[in-house]
This record gives sequence, structure tokens and C-alpha cells, in this order.
Amino acid sequence: MIGKERNDVFGKNVANAVLSMSKDKIFISKLDDKQAAINRIQQEFRLSLAQAETKCEQMIGILENAELTINFYAHKLFPRDSWFRHPSGDGFKNTYELTNSATKYTADRDATEESIYHYSNVRKIASRTKSREQGDEIRKHGKFMGKGNMMKNIHFESSSRPVYAAMNFAGLKSGAASAYGKSYAVLKEEVKARATFIHEDSLVMFNREKRLNEQSSQKKKDIDLSKKISSTANFYRLIFNMDRSMLLALERVTTDNAISPTLTFCPT
Repeated sequence: MIGKERNDVFGKNVANAVLSMSKDKIFISKLDDKQAAINRIQQEFRLSLAQAETKCEQMIGILENAELTINFYAHKLFPRDSWFRHPSGDGFKNTYELTNSATKYTADRDATEESIYHYSNVRKIASRTKSREQGDEIRKHGKFMGKGNMMKNIHFESSSRPVYAAMNFAGLKSGAASAYGKSYAVLKEEVKARATFIHEDSLVMFNREKRLNEQSSQKKKDIDLSKKISSTANFYRLIFNMDRSMLLALERVTTDNAISPTLTFCPT
């Protein structure tokens, strides 16, 4: 095994390790997140505790059964010189796989993903039982920027990073994120099982938190969004964190009145 194939294995090993560590941490807080979600529903909809618990489980059921979709423009699947050739079959690519250089966007995306998965400082999401060697591999192949954050890390593997899609909990005919294209693909359930989820665009969230931190008199050294992500084993965190309009939308879906907001997610 040589070249690109070997490097891709390194990247996927990093992705799987980071995913495993993140999901372990998400699961640990499940009971607390469940109580927080029930309390929010009870207050928002002025329900009894029993009613809020029932409503919460209805919402969880909607999220568990929702399709994951990636919207796209169909013509981009084909070479420009011919509409009759078949797509390459390489699948959807993340931004690092589409560019071989450090741009402002990739730098912003990298900072956002570092705040969620901590590739450069994996101890923030790893339990004490994880090996030092595994942490070294994650830093070596998962860290995008090199020493001093001045240039791209020569050992970085783009396949270590997420591909983004959205949860179509409202069952929209145009997919969950039609702003990104009028065609869409429905991902397999096995993808959903290995995904992490977040309640809004992670890049928007990171930039907002960054601005707030810059304006604060007590500045944080790093922005940490790792406590915002969820998994199929703990959707309660999504319900607790989502904004009010999305919570109302999800509640309407439980009574068969589907409308448009979506949840983004980051499979690795």
C-alpha cells in the first residue's frame, strides 16, 4: 500500500479515533443533557413534567428517524467538457480535499473544527485511557496548520476531516439545505450512526463566539465547541441547545406540521 491510498488510511484512522473519543464524551453527559432538554421543553411550552417528558421523546423519535441529506448542483458531478460522462465515483469531498493550499476559508474552517475536535490538543476530548501514541498520530495527520500556524502541515491528511450534511427532520421535498443546490443525496443510516451533530452552522457559531470573546473583558485562550456536538446516542443536547425557532419547528413536526429549519452534522 503506497501513496494516496496509504495516506487516506492514515486520515481515516485519525477520523475514527477522534469520532470515538468525541462520542464517548457526548455519552457521558447524556443524563444531564436529557434533564436539561426536558426542563427547556417544560418551560417553553408550559407543560407538566410528564407532558414535557413525552414531548421530549417524541422529538427524539423525529430526530432518530430523520434522513440525512447533502444538497448539491447536479451539473457539478460531471466534467465540463461533456454532459454524457459518468461521475468519477469519488464521492463528496471536504474543503481540504478540494484545495491543496491554505486559504482564508480553510483557515477559518480549520479553526472551527479545532474548536470542536481538538486535533492539535486531543487531550481535551480524550479520556485518560487513550494512548499517547494515538494522540501523536492525531496531531501528526489531523492538524492542518504547521509549526507556528504559518503554513500547512506537510503530514496533514484531508480525509481526517468531516464532510457536512443536514438533517431533514421536516421531510422537505427539496432536501434539508436547498440553498446549496436543488438536487440532494440521502445518506445511509450507517453514516448517521457514525456522525456527530450540531444545532447550527458550526462556522457561523465559531465566528460569533470568537467575536464575543474578543469583546469580553475576560478573554478565553481558546474557543471550545466540543460540548455543543451530539450523537445518535444523545440527541438531548441538540434539543437543549437549538434556538427557539428551531425548537418550535421540531415541536410542530411532532404534530405533523412540518416547516423548514434544519440541523447540520459532521460525519467523520
